[in-house]
Amino acid sequence: MRHHPDSAERRQLTIQIASLITGGFTESVAVGGDAIEPATPHELPTRSLALETGPELHYFSFGDGHPVIFVHGSFADYRAWFGQLGPFGERFKALTYSRRHHYPNRWNTDGHLSCIRLHADDLASLIRRLHVAPATLVGQSSGGLVAMHVAALYPELVHSLVLSEPFVPDLLDLMGDGAAAWAAYESQYWLPAALAFAEGRTERGVELLCDAIFGDGAFASFTADIRPLVMQNAPEMHLEFSNPGFFSSFTARDVALIRAPVMLAEGGASPAIYRLIMEALARLLPNAKRVVFPDVSHVPPFLAMDAFNTAAIAFIGDHLK
Repeated sequence: MRHHPDSAERRQLTIQIASLITGGFTESVAVGGDAIEPATPHELPTRSLALETGPELHYFSFGDGHPVIFVHGSFADYRAWFGQLGPFGERFKALTYSRRHHYPNRWNTDGHLSCIRLHADDLASLIRRLHVAPATLVGQSSGGLVAMHVAALYPELVHSLVLSEPFVPDLLDLMGDGAAAWAAYESQYWLPAALAFAEGRTERGVELLCDAIFGDGAFASFTADIRPLVMQNAPEMHLEFSNPGFFSSFTARDVALIRAPVMLAEGGASPAIYRLIMEALARLLPNAKRVVFPDVSHVPPFLAMDAFNTAAIAFIGDHLK
């Protein structure tokens, strides 16, 4: 039976920023533009940085030492990782940023070019501009696929990877049940969501995708402080569904290019397509550390926050010795 997170667990998707600031969070990277003052209690004062690849991206960092960069997934932004900044910042330089076309970055006019490979080039440029190579990349869902592209294409920039259920659809072809699992997911959620976005019914599209991940009725039960944060990044979802090839090809051959140590974080109650992708990655990366978080779906960093933080911090520390 799929786990349906309760309201307390869903609140872990966002953290009350006032308590974080009083707990000692400060902007610790001097590079970049003027700091942006928080507009709501859910935000931190970010800085913007112009990249070689074109956009200005907002980021926030806390702590010193080995750089750990958090890469968010779809309909999310830098705020997704507030629950990681404190624990990771105690040992490392923890840096969270918002990808191109995600809040609070300016909306670029290059949406027709948008794809995961473009996001990966942005991240590589961010690492170079901040002089934080080689860094550990912690990626969730589509952010995990971004991190994998960087590790394969720019290995000199990556020290290690923590991949939380990266969305790598090409790998479903390697699994005997992959085609059937995708067909079921596509007919029930993916195609109806694509139609909703095409028709301008954005909230319905987001609702379908949230329910696909967390269980039917999840979006309807999101608390008033969470739903606006999700909807602020809904425009980006139009690009994912309208741009053919948005999820840039990443096959077994590309996985073989990854030389960095890898931790695979998996939700024990995730939809079948994600569990199959994780199984494929475990086969392709036999030396990877695989950690399963029982009874949570797709987003272990947020629904099993303490356990995920403990496992990932230990993994990174072990590979710094």
